[in-house]
Amino acid sequence: MRIAVSVEDDRIHPNFAETHWFRLFEVERQRIVRDLTVPSLGEGPEALVASLGEYRVNALVCGGIDGKTRAALGETGVLVFGGIIGRPEDAVNALLNGTLTASKQECSESCEACTGNCKSCQIK
Repeated sequence: MRIAVSVEDDRIHPNFAETHWFRLFEVERQRIVRDLTVPSLGEGPEALVASLGEYRVNALVCGGIDGKTRAALGETGVLVFGGIIGRPEDAVNALLNGTLTASKQECSESCEACTGNCKSCQIK
């Protein structure tokens, strides 16, 4: 499994649409076996979706992400965990352990009326 995290200065980037770098985590048997930083292959949501396809990503961890981009990623088979803040490796380990939670403060504009159980941003 390959998990991409949108990053900026070794933190999860707060806005997916502005991502210039991804950290890719190769996972085998629920353990990280490889971790590398790669550039996005263009700017804007459409180019970022294409980048994740080129990198053969199975899941994305990011900060705020709009519904249209989330849907485009879903159509390509990429699982999206948006509204996440913090360090990339911590988020990936939480994802692997089933404890990944999002921050309401970092949700995209589509979560304006978030009640704390926002399906689109994986808030638990």
